[in-house]
Amino acid sequence: MPGETILVTGATGRIGRFVVTDLLERGYRVRATTSRTPESCDQRLEWRKVDLASDGDLGWLVEGCSGVIHLAAEMGKKDRMRALNEGGTERLARAAEDKGVRAFCYTSSIAVYGSGRSAEISESSPVLSIDRDVASQYWALDYVREYGRTKLAGERALMRVANQMRCVVLRQPLLLTSARSSACATGAFSSACSLPIATPITSMSAMFPMRSSGRSNRDWRAGAKPGRSRHTIWQKTIATCHVTSISCARPSRQVVTVAIVSSAPHG
Repeated sequence: MPGETILVTGATGRIGRFVVTDLLERGYRVRATTSRTPESCDQRLEWRKVDLASDGDLGWLVEGCSGVIHLAAEMGKKDRMRALNEGGTERLARAAEDKGVRAFCYTSSIAVYGSGRSAEISESSPVLSIDRDVASQYWALDYVREYGRTKLAGERALMRVANQMRCVVLRQPLLLTSARSSACATGAFSSACSLPIATPITSMSAMFPMRSSGRSNRDWRAGAKPGRSRHTIWQKTIATCHVTSISCARPSRQVVTVAIVSSAPHG
């Protein structure tokens, strides 16, 4: 609800700045984490310095927050990925659970699927091995493969910890660095939140129903035109999905995984 405080990690990143702006525009207060302290004249925005890869008890960070949007991740330094993407996520989720946080949104990645075995992917598609590095699962540089494996490990850590709070895992695609938004994609995401809370959401078609448009769910992926498969999405669109996942969450334990695997149509 507007007026509540939402914790946003990675608030100065490519998605974070859009998430913070969206939350403030909706009337939320924001507690944002960063390695430095940007200037801000908005009294509803407070900054906290934290190292999620090494700091132990994070109860002080989530105290008083009703929701957490966890964007922070290590993408380039392979030796820090496990500590932040898995360990930091688990400690943050545990602190949020202990402090009675209502909703937790975790930013994952379609990198968890590796190279993929088909042109279409969904939440139930095969994922990378967590316990060992299998090069044939993802034809990418070692650090990219490690990123996918540790983001998946973060998902599993969240599922282990979550007991009372409702959790949403967003497996996002490559971001397009533009402020352009997609009413099609965000509107569909908002409509999905009207589903009964007891309904297990495990498929793309359940999260993004498009029956009224005449298109089949098979052909539609977050706004993509029929027959076109893309793995990019506008920054502002994915930011709105994060905020929507928090604002519509109800106080009931449920872990929802959503694969956003295509972009809004271009032109």
